[in-house]
Amino acid sequence: MALVLTAGVTFSRPSSPDRATASSAEDSSLTVTPGSSGLPRPLTYAEGQTIHLGNRTIDTHLDLLSLDVTDDGAAFTTLDGYVWFTDGTSIEQIGFANPGRPLRSGVVWGPAGRPNDRVVSARTGSRLAWVEFPRGDRPEIVVYDTHRRDEVARVPVDLGPRCRSCGHIVAVDGDDVFWTDSLEHGFGQSGERHSQALLARYSVSTGKRSSITVEEYQRLLRRSPRMLVVGPTLESGTVESGINQDFAFIGEELVAGGRGTGRPMFDPVTGRRLVLRVSPRYGYGFGAAERLYLFQWLDDDRFALLDGTGWNSGEYRGEDLLVCRLSTGRCTVAVRRPPSAGSPIVPEIGSPGAEQAQDRAARSLSGR
Repeated sequence: MALVLTAGVTFSRPSSPDRATASSAEDSSLTVTPGSSGLPRPLTYAEGQTIHLGNRTIDTHLDLLSLDVTDDGAAFTTLDGYVWFTDGTSIEQIGFANPGRPLRSGVVWGPAGRPNDRVVSARTGSRLAWVEFPRGDRPEIVVYDTHRRDEVARVPVDLGPRCRSCGHIVAVDGDDVFWTDSLEHGFGQSGERHSQALLARYSVSTGKRSSITVEEYQRLLRRSPRMLVVGPTLESGTVESGINQDFAFIGEELVAGGRGTGRPMFDPVTGRRLVLRVSPRYGYGFGAAERLYLFQWLDDDRFALLDGTGWNSGEYRGEDLLVCRLSTGRCTVAVRRPPSAGSPIVPEIGSPGAEQAQDRAARSLSGR
């Protein structure tokens, strides 16, 4: 049923409180196989309760805790655990993830302000995945197709006894979903390139499960678009999406590693070292920005950065958004935000804007 109609955006909630009504559409033309190029995605971020999806502005009337992007639009979560999706014209509740607990323990935050165990989107295509707990502490991974507007898989997860709260999705890649119950949330995107630790793998099309080592997973990622190789050489570096990777400018050159540790980067498709530069005029008057976070790949050539330099001095507002091109080696300011603006919420990493949204939602829930 429709809940609200505002500024041309329709809100809908399924008749069941726990799951969205599935569409019967079977068109899967936007499904992208692993390693292939997907559609370009618009620069996406949220300010308060408003999502900016490229040139579209969507007023959700909801406090967002996380934001993720597919080729079809943006998914977001709220404090009550609901998962929502918007294509820029309508907003639909599509599922239920792990809710926050604001009154006692707060939300468990991941790196750079992102709640753990929320939604994970594929680098290309229309797939999302999240963890649900329909039967107490027995989690299930839900895979959802935002083009078909349909749940395409539900996978029971058997967590090991070491840490029953550690289960999390590592990645959604084409037809496959990877997850682990390891204590290390960075598996597959860390320095453990040769680790024999196992990731679980599920194929949506065949319904088959298998295991894969982190080392094998790294080999799968090589030569894939929308990835970076970070390390001394192309052969010895770690393949990763770069999401939540912190960067710094040494002079005018962008390097991986905050505060100028200066690890080089390579394009895994072309094999060449990346030399990315920004205008020397960019910054706060004391030199080039020194801490930025990659939060979104727009296409195979462009990615977006959030300038979190002000966080070093406790300033959580007015962060600029930059876009870098691999082909030209240039980074430019795409959205210059005034200091009066609050901290934005950006896909995949959240930022302090997500914590501010959690505080607003918690106050509203407690009636303050």
